[in-house]
Amino acid sequence: MPTITEKRRRAQHTVPKLEELFENLETASEDEREELLFERASYELETGSRRRGVYAMALTRTDGDKDRASARYMQHRVGQLQSEFEAWDMERRSEEEEEDRRREASADFFRTVLAIAILILAVVAIVSWS
Repeated sequence: MPTITEKRRRAQHTVPKLEELFENLETASEDEREELLFERASYELETGSRRRGVYAMALTRTDGDKDRASARYMQHRVGQLQSEFEAWDMERRSEEEEEDRRREASADFFRTVLAIAILILAVVAIVSWS
């Protein structure tokens, strides 16, 4: 059973947002990524903000051994976080590619309008010269 001090410490800490974690993972080396993922899973265990279903699954698979369940939880959670990061990264890249396509389409449109305007001015100049 957690002590009052432990409960206060848990209440004071909030789990950092996944978005922040993913942004950090984006620039981290492979070893740093693994460390950040395990740090997040460990933080969830320590603060009591763990995913109940994942912990229940880990507890079941370790026949109720809480120490082994914590280790199993971290393994499962790190795998989940890695998958979530990969999906987030793929989505972010897709959004960047879409933005690049929009920018290029806009530039193409501007060049086309400019070319038409120059053509019209040239035709007007030729007609008025005649």
